[in-house]
Amino acid sequence: MKLALSIEAKAWKMLLCRYLNEEYKKKMSDMIAFINEYLKKLSRPIRDLDDVRFAMEALSSIRDNEIQMDMTLGPIEEAYAILNRFEVEVTKEESEAVDTLRYSFNKLQSKAVSVQDELVQVQPKFKSSLLEAVEVFREDVMNFAESYETEGPMVPNIPPQEASNRLQIFQANFDDLWRKFVTYSSGEQLFGLPVTDYDVLHKTR
Repeated sequence: MKLALSIEAKAWKMLLCRYLNEEYKKKMSDMIAFINEYLKKLSRPIRDLDDVRFAMEALSSIRDNEIQMDMTLGPIEEAYAILNRFEVEVTKEESEAVDTLRYSFNKLQSKAVSVQDELVQVQPKFKSSLLEAVEVFREDVMNFAESYETEGPMVPNIPPQEASNRLQIFQANFDDLWRKFVTYSSGEQLFGLPVTDYDVLHKTR
């Protein structure tokens, strides 16, 4: 009877340990995937406004998840310590992953601080460049609007083929202007500036 109870208790322990292993293996896998993804994102060089926006979005996502990750890290380590105490076999890959998890998390935090510092240094330069670019862009949009009215595909009494050719040319110009509009608007939002609107672009679109 005593032996049977002992065997049953051991079986229950092993079953619970397997559930524990599956649950925390998933949590660890998710955490490693997040860390690797955002280490890669933060390694992108900051060369233009799109890079600034990309880095700021990555930092924001890390901040949103940092507390939860920190709270999950300890239980993952404790879960694998329990598995080790009960001599539950885990793969070598899992064992190495849990051993380096805290290091990887700290590495992500350090990288985030480094990128944040870099953004603080480069933002004034990018802000100044943005303001200059927006001034030039305003003129480009005005010139486009004037040209569209006087030389565009909707000008009366032009042959259909000519209208089609003009449409292609103006569509290409518009696509380029719209791409710049999206970039500059995002930049203005990033720096807390009023977002410049361009009615003609929205109407043409």
